[in-house]
Amino acid sequence: MPEPTAVIRRAEDRFCTRNKSEGKETWHSFSFGNHYDPERISFGPIMAINEERLAAGAGYEPHLHREVDILTWVLQGSLAHKDSTGFGGNIGPGTLQHLNAGQGVTHSEVNASDSEPLVFVQMMLRADYENEPHYGQVEIPNEPGLHAGPRVDADANIYIVRLTLEMPIHIPAARSHLLHVTAGSLEIDGSMLHAGDEWHNARAATGQSICVTTADENAEAILWVVN
Repeated sequence: MPEPTAVIRRAEDRFCTRNKSEGKETWHSFSFGNHYDPERISFGPIMAINEERLAAGAGYEPHLHREVDILTWVLQGSLAHKDSTGFGGNIGPGTLQHLNAGQGVTHSEVNASDSEPLVFVQMMLRADYENEPHYGQVEIPNEPGLHAGPRVDADANIYIVRLTLEMPIHIPAARSHLLHVTAGSLEIDGSMLHAGDEWHNARAATGQSICVTTADENAEAILWVVN
């Protein structure tokens, strides 16, 4: 049987939900809400990668989640977050936020600015953890490298990939990878990707790492390694 090839999904091919009156726009990598495609349900335990774009003061009032890991990475602006674990505060670029919903947690997410837009990527995974919800965050260094994020309660690991022209990155061999570009342009496995594009590699591990290089002075991506 031939080895499956990696799949490239372009930013413009994502689903989009717009609510102009409330200043909200969401780009969905996978089926979400009223958007459904049986070929785009999930990637391993990853069930949502949503790029949220909120106008000044816009946001989401308290809402409930259960038995999922929620990870949030701010690209621009400041996110005001509050949840029923007792955490509240503003999150900006460089902080990778993690909320495990356990048996149930409510949280709200609002653009903290009354004048500037907010852009962030929010990801959800089916979680193994079914106890009390918990919150955490990891500060990601503003330097080139493969930076590990928080431990999630699913069979996957998250990294932030930061590159310069002088420093390619080798990502570890694994059963499968999902790479979502958040800034700049980069080349992986012979394919050029730009902000919003994704590379889905469902090939069995070969024991060899995969090299990522950049075409910009600075490029950034979210990498999921699924074991």
